[in-house]
Amino acid sequence: AKEALRHGISIKEDNIMPSFKKAFVTVKSEHPNYGSRQGMNTRTWWANVVKRTFIDAGVSEQDLTKVFHKLSDNLYDRFRTAEGYELYSETEEILSELAAHGIKLGVVSNSDERVHEVLSSLGLGSLLNFILVSSEFGMEKPAKQIFDKALELGEASCQETIHVGDDIENDYFGSKNAGLRSLLLRRLTTEPAPPSSVQVISSLREIRNCL
Repeated sequence: AKEALRHGISIKEDNIMPSFKKAFVTVKSEHPNYGSRQGMNTRTWWANVVKRTFIDAGVSEQDLTKVFHKLSDNLYDRFRTAEGYELYSETEEILSELAAHGIKLGVVSNSDERVHEVLSSLGLGSLLNFILVSSEFGMEKPAKQIFDKALELGEASCQETIHVGDDIENDYFGSKNAGLRSLLLRRLTTEPAPPSSVQVISSLREIRNCL
């Protein structure tokens, strides 16, 4: 909403998130995995999301057209740096601790190539042995192939690897079905309780007890 206001478009903040979620699902359905198999670049993919978001939130197409390309580009570039994100308090501490103990660390993300820049901007790049992004790899979690590739990049076996993620299907069951040990990160108690068989942690600090 703030970025839109800079471009002369007034919109209620409360309208943005529901419209964004709807637009994201629609574009993802039309162009899976950021359009990687359709020859679409990720800037164009996200431009489609931005357009659908603002129109669904009540902005007229006429008003949006006047500023659309600059607005879309600014939003895309904002979320390629630390400006668009905030780390949880324990993240750098725990990753630094694990890396200092010689534990290999990697990121497997259903996202686009900006993840490399984002993690570097957040000061985490030097702690990671690899970053595996679905738009570059060509497949998304929960596909077994992306977890197999992560094991290859980390030069590790599934028996000695723990995958931590906050999505029960893509992260927990995806990695578990690939043979890895899985931890579901649930920071909010308001989320639906997972099955009792699912191993849950509420903070990255709890990883210490799982090694």
